[in-house]
Amino acid sequence: MQRLAEQLATANARIAALEAERQQPPADRTPKDPKLPPPSEFSGKISEFRNFMAQCTLTLTMCPNTYTTDEKKVLFVISLLRGNALS
Repeated sequence: MQRLAEQLATANARIAALEAERQQPPADRTPKDPKLPPPSEFSGKISEFRNFMAQCTLTLTMCPNTYTTDEKKVLFVISLLRGNALS
């Protein structure tokens, strides 16, 4: 009887541990961001501004794990500026 009680206690402890693991999302199951082509560079031409911003918004929205902070988002957009837009 003592042996059965020990086995039951071990099984209950294991069940509790598994339930606790299930409630915590594993780090390796974080969805990965899709690979998108980078937006076209922006040189400051007004007629291309809306398209540039739409491409940047799409990339930032589709890749939330890559661009996790406002600083990373701003640096991403700045990295695409050229010519007058960069000046």
